[in-house]
Amino acid sequence: MVMQRERGTVVHEKSKRKGVLGSVTWTVGAEATNAITVSGQALDEAGNAMSEACAFQWYWANDSAGLTPTTTAHDGGTAAGTDGAIIEQVANLSGIAVTEADGDIDIIATDAGAFTTYLVAVNPDGTISVSGAVTHAA
Repeated sequence: MVMQRERGTVVHEKSKRKGVLGSVTWTVGAEATNAITVSGQALDEAGNAMSEACAFQWYWANDSAGLTPTTTAHDGGTAAGTDGAIIEQVANLSGIAVTEADGDIDIIATDAGAFTTYLVAVNPDGTISVSGAVTHAA
């Protein structure tokens, strides 16, 4: 076990716990009839696929670093796909994602125009997991 000193207090380094949500990996699908599916896999702190349902906050961003949340929604909306569910807090812009029992989630963005955004998951430790570009052709 590694010990660290922070502000005069001895603390233990955080262990990587199996079964505790750590992050989300994203895969961006191809556009079909103006819709793009972004598939996510929730991973535990040890990097393994989650083997139970979990929830995390999500939002759409304008940049690949996930630092600028978009204020323009996809004109055809955002919806859950065949895996998991979403609870929208700001319509088509942000919310809570709930995975299936195996940690899978699909989020579908539909837009008829030229539009690029990035799907961002807020991880429990405050870091973010940002998808590749979700680019709709005109």
